[in-house]
Amino acid sequence: MLGMMNDISDRVVAERTIAENNRFRESIEKAMPDILYVHDLKNNRTIYTNKNLVTHLGYTLKDFEALGDNFLSMIIHPDDLKTVLPWTTEPQGVVRENELRILLKDGSYRWLLTRTTPFHCDADGNVTQIIGVARDITDRKKSIDQLNQSEQSYRELFD
Repeated sequence: MLGMMNDISDRVVAERTIAENNRFRESIEKAMPDILYVHDLKNNRTIYTNKNLVTHLGYTLKDFEALGDNFLSMIIHPDDLKTVLPWTTEPQGVVRENELRILLKDGSYRWLLTRTTPFHCDADGNVTQIIGVARDITDRKKSIDQLNQSEQSYRELFD
């Protein structure tokens, strides 16, 4: 009788590591109130987003696909679109921050604070994918506007 044994301990360790990494990522995504996304610049499409995209904006990935290649220009308020700079050869670690009004699926706008950074670059160093987080700051913007209006009213009262 002949038998053969294979040492699979490395594979078991690798599978456990992958499972732990997946559990870690899923835990972060569940705890995070923000929208997490990966956008492919080369193909101009969002390739990943967490469930908060639907929760906050009402869109699904299929909705974005249906909007076509220019979906960003369709959902970013025209006045804010000029503040979104194109990605070129920025190195890993560069973070861009923008405050943008985004058109929700229901037709209203919400303010989002976005923070994006290169996620993948091609062999020439061109940014091909970005990863980002978007936080709804609409209530904060409204509070600031109300405070500014109150201060203006106060100044007018005493001037």
